[in-house]
Amino acid sequence: MSYIVVSVLIQVSLCRLILAAVPHSQSNYSKCVEEVQEFNTKCEIFVKDTNRDTNNVCESQSKTMMLKCQNIRINEECQKCFDTLNALVKDCAQFYLPATKTVECIDLKKKLTERCSMKCPVCHDELCRNGGKCRDAEYIFSCRCPGHVKGVHCETSRCSQPCQNKGICAGDDLCSCSYPHTGSFCNRVRLGSKYNPARNASEILHAGDSLGSGMYWIQPDGEPQPAFTYCDMKFDDGGWMLSSYGYVEIDGDDHRNRLMLNMNHPHGYLWLPQQRSFTHGVITLSKGATLLARSATYMIMAAGNNPRTGGIDEYKYVYRINLCNITRKITFDNHNAYHGASGSRNIPRMHLQTFTVYGLKGDLKNYTRFSLAESLGVTSRDSFPTGYGFYERKEQFGFFGNGPFFPSIHSGSGRVDSFRYGKCRSFTPNVEKTCYRFSYKGWYTATSVNNYGQMSIWFK
Repeated sequence: MSYIVVSVLIQVSLCRLILAAVPHSQSNYSKCVEEVQEFNTKCEIFVKDTNRDTNNVCESQSKTMMLKCQNIRINEECQKCFDTLNALVKDCAQFYLPATKTVECIDLKKKLTERCSMKCPVCHDELCRNGGKCRDAEYIFSCRCPGHVKGVHCETSRCSQPCQNKGICAGDDLCSCSYPHTGSFCNRVRLGSKYNPARNASEILHAGDSLGSGMYWIQPDGEPQPAFTYCDMKFDDGGWMLSSYGYVEIDGDDHRNRLMLNMNHPHGYLWLPQQRSFTHGVITLSKGATLLARSATYMIMAAGNNPRTGGIDEYKYVYRINLCNITRKITFDNHNAYHGASGSRNIPRMHLQTFTVYGLKGDLKNYTRFSLAESLGVTSRDSFPTGYGFYERKEQFGFFGNGPFFPSIHSGSGRVDSFRYGKCRSFTPNVEKTCYRFSYKGWYTATSVNNYGQMSIWFK
């Protein structure tokens, strides 16, 4: 029984010694000697209490353990030698600046490494820290270290500062951060995340926080809460924010048609930017897309095909409009011929403005077009159709055949006989009894009508 207990004591102490063999302070050797002495005392007391002849097992084991301590002492001298080596090589490199590499310093490091290796014990994996393994190299004591540490024994982090917020050191001052954190040491929250929404997608690009095209949290100036929207970070230099979308299946009244919604709808409407096939929606900001558009420099109208999600390149036709010179404050109020286009009791008469439309895909020409500045939209004389976009007529309203133009739920609003054109309903704040599913000749390119499929509007 006494031999079993002594064996357990020996195994426990050996485990502690192996862990202590990893160099991490100058006192490791002295600590090791103290542990051996403590073990020897306990072992002798045990032998005396049991009155059993242990054949000098305590003395024999103490000698074995002291050999481990000697390895620790040699290992500490090895570490000290390599620390001095690194300092000398650094001084050598400093002397030869501005040269980044010199034959003299490289040769010095090689010779000194051989000398230090003579002081080092045979490498064992337990001497390498932080998951390091011994490297097979003639005359050289060396550990092969994981990417986050360096040094003879893998004892030094490659990051000069600790990685914060559960980040992991992945290289020289390079931390691998868990979302939503970023920065050299994971010390800041990524712009465009829920915890740090961006004013616009371009701001995310400029901060270097883009993760490519996808979903981001956007909060324009003046908005109390952010919205989650798809941002195209690639097309036309990136930075495009989806603000609304719709779908036209067929001409006339049809339950499958989903005309563009009013883009000033409070808190948005049916917003599913990653499930936008066959439906319509407006971004879920408190004022819809209004403040997003006011702060924008450019607008894109993209249509054709019917993507469920994805960026601008998913569409067949793409037009870009410069908003820099817009002369009025965008409101997206009801702009059909019975309301903003002519002026009504609640909506002042809107102002016609000239715009240049640039064809980027499907139609590569440029066009001079007109639109009501407050709504970025146009309307026919009888309000069928009314929608967002631009036409060739230099007048407040009138019949037209060129766009780009996307029909909206403003069509029919205010007409006494609008019920003849399909089911009607109202949308806040100022669209009453609209024929929300009645399409007149689909959506328009710059030169054609009767186009069908998905429509989308983006701002940058």
